[in-house]
Amino acid sequence: MHHSTAPAVRAIMGRISTNTATSYLITGSTDHHIRSWDFASPADCVTVSGLVPGQPPSEYLATSIPCADPSRRKSSGKLLVCRDSPLPPLVVTPPSQIPLREMRGPVPPPTCHTGAIMDLKTVDVPVRLLLSCSRDETVKVWR
Repeated sequence: MHHSTAPAVRAIMGRISTNTATSYLITGSTDHHIRSWDFASPADCVTVSGLVPGQPPSEYLATSIPCADPSRRKSSGKLLVCRDSPLPPLVVTPPSQIPLREMRGPVPPPTCHTGAIMDLKTVDVPVRLLLSCSRDETVKVWR
């Protein structure tokens, strides 16, 4: 039996409406990443958690989906895509980032989960916060 190593979304929350300005989505996945998707602007999408020290930020792109009906000349919608960049080779890593990347010196505790994200919730009191829980039996609070 073949097992896929591709990340899979395990937690999803948000609001999707015809008004893209108020629509958003937050996903948690088996690659330990929490991503916030902004439908109005891919530039405002962000990887909240999961990148390793020294890894470049994720790139979010919007692409048109061609319509299946050839008589229509418009696209049928947009697809948001997230591309995670691999760690750059050490030879191109800025010298200031090498100790952090190699975990030398004082190493702060990791802020990201070490297991698949299993659930996401928000609370609004006392301020708006995102709660995440993962297979590693950890609950984290994000501002």
